[in-house]
Amino acid sequence: MAFEDKDLNTLENTELEAVAGGAGTSSGKTVTITGDYVRFRRTKDSSDLSNVICQLRKGTQVTLVNRGTYWCRIIYKGEEGFVGSDYVSK
Repeated sequence: MAFEDKDLNTLENTELEAVAGGAGTSSGKTVTITGDYVRFRRTKDSSDLSNVICQLRKGTQVTLVNRGTYWCRIIYKGEEGFVGSDYVSK
């Protein structure tokens, strides 16, 4: 069963990590930001603007650490954080 077919409350911890960009597919490859002015965050909390490190412009290259359904963990200029998965090239 795919993550999309499950209620988030019923997912196991390992499944939640994959959905959230924690223990999902690990790569270390260079990927490209595909959205304009994508917020690069310290945490996955999109409601807290104080955790925004900077905004990444379309075309910025970053290192992918993990890709989840909703979040990607990336490294940009030596700093590790999160961006929305929809805004990172595959």
